[in-house]
Amino acid sequence: MWSDQDHECEATAEQRRQLREKEEAVKNLKRESRARGSGPPRKLKKLNPAIELMKMKMHAKGDKAVPLESRLFYRVYFPTANKVENQPMFFHKDWTVGRAIDAVATFGKIVNDNNMGDASKMLNFYHGDTGELLPTTASFSELTADKRLVSGQSVLLERGGIQTVDPALFRTA
Repeated sequence: MWSDQDHECEATAEQRRQLREKEEAVKNLKRESRARGSGPPRKLKKLNPAIELMKMKMHAKGDKAVPLESRLFYRVYFPTANKVENQPMFFHKDWTVGRAIDAVATFGKIVNDNNMGDASKMLNFYHGDTGELLPTTASFSELTADKRLVSGQSVLLERGGIQTVDPALFRTA
């Protein structure tokens, strides 16, 4: 019964040396990866808008009385002062922005002082990409018709009578 260790053939000795080198290289790689930890944070890859909308529809909250064909979906970012996670939500296409603000405030358990008249305490919706103020009297169908807002985009809820907000302040993840 012969084995590789019984004779010193050059071919088997070379194979054993190569195998030891490979094993040592693998051990070094494992050691380096453990020392590095989880590595640098990865950049989040932006999803295809159609896929994002599909995912949004699966988890969206809203008034169940709104017919499926009348729903418009948006990712709502809550005021930075409140510690409420962003949430996909849906609204009726004929609702005004003001009515949607009321619904979002109720859902997020946020005090809504919009009927008091103090502009600094009023809740407003802002466009998620541009930070532009959305008029409270405009309906979602009007905003989508003139392409200012598209189902699947983000809207930012914030207090104050300012015309624009910085969208980067809302995205902490």
